Amino acid sequence: MAALVALQVLCFIPRPSVAQFATGEIPGERVPVVVLDPGHGGPDQGARGPGGLLEKEITLQVATEAARLIEQLLGLRTVLTRTDDSALPLEMRAAVANQASGDLFISIHAGGAFTPTSRDFQTFFFDDLQGMSPPPAEATRPRNQPTQGGRGQPTGDPTWQVVQWEHAQVEFVETSQIFARLLHNNLRTQVAAEGHGIFGLPLLVLRWVRMPAVMLDLGSLSDPGFEAKLRDETYIQRAALGIAQAVNDYHAMRR
Repeated sequence: MAALVALQVLCFIPRPSVAQFATGEIPGERVPVVVLDPGHGGPDQGARGPGGLLEKEITLQVATEAARLIEQLLGLRTVLTRTDDSALPLEMRAAVANQASGDLFISIHAGGAFTPTSRDFQTFFFDDLQGMSPPPAEATRPRNQPTQGGRGQPTGDPTWQVVQWEHAQVEFVETSQIFARLLHNNLRTQVAAEGHGIFGLPLLVLRWVRMPAVMLDLGSLSDPGFEAKLRDETYIQRAALGIAQAVNDYHAMRR
């Protein structure tokens, strides 16, 4: 695949316009996989805005648009942990990502608050605040290789040992933090907000993932003003574009 170039936004129109990418693949080169995780779903509605907008709907909308941009503009492959209004436990979200042999995992939310106070977006990476020691060397296992349909199969010795889920994110903490910063910076540019910050927390949906992983909280859905923004398709597209730009910056840095 040809080297990625920096995204350049041209003008603010209903569907964001960006510079074209060279997406040709080098024969035999593995196409990176970005896993997008729309938070909540099914009976788990997440936060609810004053006007009735549901977090589970917004997260799916943003993730779907981000996947479209990442595939069309960057030439990467995307996997969504859910593509409809279905319930999915946290461990299954991590399992989908791990089975897809993902290279990045982005969980998307739009959390509420106890008061209708405005709050900008914020990004999170995994950090065990109580201190987490690395797993024993013998507890590692080969990464799964992708197969048709986004599932994976083990490589090498079929007697491989399973990574303990509690330690799955250990070796990716540093790169996850780097990507959290890239995501924060690109969202700040696209949605014209400063952002609430970048934080490390022991989030289970990140702990169990075997790849750089972050959580993006778009803002407080309890705020009527933010709920109004989320009803604007242009705002959704800008948020999705910020995610795609961060993915582009990350892969350009890793090449």
